[in-house]
Amino acid sequence: MASQYILPAIYESILLACVYEHAGNIDGAATALKQAVALAQPDHLVMPFAEHAEYLPQAMEQLRSDAAAAPFIEQVQGLSLAEPLAALRTALAKPSLPLSKREQEVAAMVATGLTNKAIAGQLNIAEVTVKKTLSQIYKKLGITNRAALSHYMSHHPMS
Repeated sequence: MASQYILPAIYESILLACVYEHAGNIDGAATALKQAVALAQPDHLVMPFAEHAEYLPQAMEQLRSDAAAAPFIEQVQGLSLAEPLAALRTALAKPSLPLSKREQEVAAMVATGLTNKAIAGQLNIAEVTVKKTLSQIYKKLGITNRAALSHYMSHHPMS
């Protein structure tokens, strides 16, 4: 196979593995994934796998027991967003404790990109109060940072 066709062949095998896994054919998924790994390993082409890892959890797990593929799969899983995305989806799906009116105000301001200092100025409160309020919001919503809060607010508008 000419080297200019390796990347499309890798993607083809990865996508075939995704289809097999989605259909419940884990052995077929693992076989297709192993073929893609064999093509990608010599050039350390990890990102195509990391991009699709969330769709291949069982096939990836099966390849972890393959001595030749295991180090590559470990590297893929280190770069994959599958676990953080799963955690975010879980947090967004959880019924949350209702936010107080002040917490809703602060959350809305964070979602618009304001800093703690700017929020404190607009609400006439101390910056440390904004930090404490954010901490309470994060705890109630099961999130850990401003980006996740902004994402949450865009999908769960407060009334």
